Amino acid sequence: MEKTHLLSHFFDRKNLALLALLGLGAFAAHGQALNYSPTAVTSTAGAYNPLNNTSTAIVVSDPDDANSAPQAIGFTFNYNGQSFTQFVLNTNGALKLGSTPPSSILADFVSSTNAADNNMLFPLFTDLAGASPATSFRFQTTGTAPNRVCTVEWSGIRDLESQQFTNASFQVKLYETTNAIEFVYGPFTPSTGTASTGISGVGLKGSGTAVGRVVFGVKSAATAWSAATWQGGLQPFQYDKTSLPTAGRTFRFTATLLGTSAALERAVSVYPNPSSGVFSVDVRGANASNGLQVEVTNLLGQRVHTATVRDNMNNKLDLSHLADGVYSLKVQNGNEFSIRQVSVER
Repeated sequence: MEKTHLLSHFFDRKNLALLALLGLGAFAAHGQALNYSPTAVTSTAGAYNPLNNTSTAIVVSDPDDANSAPQAIGFTFNYNGQSFTQFVLNTNGALKLGSTPPSSILADFVSSTNAADNNMLFPLFTDLAGASPATSFRFQTTGTAPNRVCTVEWSGIRDLESQQFTNASFQVKLYETTNAIEFVYGPFTPSTGTASTGISGVGLKGSGTAVGRVVFGVKSAATAWSAATWQGGLQPFQYDKTSLPTAGRTFRFTATLLGTSAALERAVSVYPNPSSGVFSVDVRGANASNGLQVEVTNLLGQRVHTATVRDNMNNKLDLSHLADGVYSLKVQNGNEFSIRQVSVER
């Protein structure tokens, strides 16, 4: 079903010039930065390996506009200071980490300030629909711990609004331990109609839309995908039938460490997240002879809670006395520490 462009609320024509001038998205005064940086995005020419029937089909109610049920990543993936074991696929080229869906099946998730639209990945977020009866959504986790890879695929997809391609496939890859993310593009079949500008969102979103909480690619319609640049604010990724990606084009996002210790990052898991107030802080193999110190701060940087947790234990952390909101949780062992974000929601 054709409808107003998903990104029209933010990437409308009158805003494009302003975005190009500022190179920025919406502002916020406080909050944890996303653990991915525009300077750590690489673009390479590789190979596209489609998923076959040994992978798992993701069932959706409609290949035009739908969210899937939660799917298992197969390992713990750390993103935006949180630990995720599930994802939800949106048919319009978006993926949300966690067990809950975005705010709707059809919304501008890129510029949305709704907390339900946080922690999202956008390999090609625009108005998409099924191209044929062969349209499919699939995923597969391969490899062995601690180096597994979860691949999520949109296959047999067409550009519904701009009508610049009639059949396309692309994937999101999540890497265990390194928490790297890849967007890999398969064959795109250009349409036979007139070239016109399509507008999409390609990038990552953490907690909200503030500069530093997102990483988005930017390019004009005529620019090759290989020449896209990356910025820490909301940006339009334009294309037309003459500038579609070559099969195998890969955008790789390398995670930066929120803390000083990758080993401590791996040793600590915090769940459920969000929580109504009581969290499990599961610590395994931190090599801490004494207790690990926990410090919780609010978005103003004010310390609101401290605690001690033990190594090789599932520790309970009760934050039910705190107001609903997002907090930074720091776990420290001597001079080493790990930071992640937790959300209290009732």
